Amino acid sequence: MKLDATELRVLGCLIEKAMTTPEYYPMTLNALTNACNQKSNRDPVLNLSEADTQNALGRLISKHLVMDKTGIGGRVRKFGHRLTGTLSQEMDFSAGELAILAELMLRGPQTAGELRSRAQRMHAFANLDEVLELLTQLHQRNGVSYVEELPREPGRRENRFRHLLGDDQAPESANVAVMTNNSPTSRTSAGLEQRLADLEQRVAQLETLIGQTPS
Repeated sequence: MKLDATELRVLGCLIEKAMTTPEYYPMTLNALTNACNQKSNRDPVLNLSEADTQNALGRLISKHLVMDKTGIGGRVRKFGHRLTGTLSQEMDFSAGELAILAELMLRGPQTAGELRSRAQRMHAFANLDEVLELLTQLHQRNGVSYVEELPREPGRRENRFRHLLGDDQAPESANVAVMTNNSPTSRTSAGLEQRLADLEQRVAQLETLIGQTPS
């Protein structure tokens, strides 16, 4: 399973919103596009069009990772991911595994501590050991590696982890904003990240609410 950057962003957002704002899930095309383009909890920040999102959804549906969940009589199409409850055991991820994968899809390589702090809004990890245990499981899950540990970089105290689901390099059409892992935002301390988590989630929920308004 190799996904491109737009597919990764769309799938990551579907997982995130299913866990953080279940009352607005499954998602409309408009809401999902807004979620993909959020300025919080995203690296890099993108500017996808609805056509970009729609095309990525079509590819994800063909790969059996997303499904149309509009329902009988639905006036607006809605979409949901298929990474839990609907696939074979090999692809039926736990809530903790999904939170880690979504965070890696949405923000790129991160340390175990960063993952615990940032993914806490999706799943309440008991401690850092739980995150490390889940990362180990995802490294070798039913014979497939979904994450890997990167070599420690000069000046860093901890190793980072990345997903192995595809290419994170954003397409030119995505209009990428300047926001990389070397930016001041990405170097914010874990303590500050913890204090900002609630505020970021509120912003994300407001952006989702705005996305639910018919365009």
